[in-house]
Amino acid sequence: MKRTLLSVLILFLVTTSFGNNNNKGLVNGFKGVFEPTYQFGVGEYGLDRFKVNLIGGYQFNPYVSIGVGSGLRYYFNNSNALVPLIFDLKINFMNRKVSPYFSISAGYNFNAFNSFKKAGYLINPAIGVCIRVYEKSALYLGFEIEAQQKDFVNYYDSYFGYIKETKHSYSMSLNLGLTF
Repeated sequence: MKRTLLSVLILFLVTTSFGNNNNKGLVNGFKGVFEPTYQFGVGEYGLDRFKVNLIGGYQFNPYVSIGVGSGLRYYFNNSNALVPLIFDLKINFMNRKVSPYFSISAGYNFNAFNSFKKAGYLINPAIGVCIRVYEKSALYLGFEIEAQQKDFVNYYDSYFGYIKETKHSYSMSLNLGLTF
């Protein structure tokens, strides 16, 4: 028992002494981000939707990365799909294997079922924790809120017909992102 305990202690000391980079954050370089999630609508015009983002970016240092990409927002209530073009900024607060982060994505959506006509802007802030798996790989687990500009049709009476109004559709979700 003493040998096993001593062997584990020596192994622990060797790995922590020479592998000091194991507790550091992400290294700089190009990276990809994949973010799928289900968003729950909140508020008067909130709609449930499936969200997926695919972003190509650059990690400038262990703290800051910037990227651009696209994705999909599929609305279940009216079978509508929007394709966003987005800009993404991620900030890790510590140069550690596990770090809190803040992220903000902003962009413009196009309606995939209507000849990619303009559909409105979106903004998506998120906070959470980044867990580095490897030098350029990490999991992002967080809470996010998304505001999407969207057209809504409100029916009144038979004389006036319908009126289309542009409102903000809000949603919130637990986000899971993978950096590779």
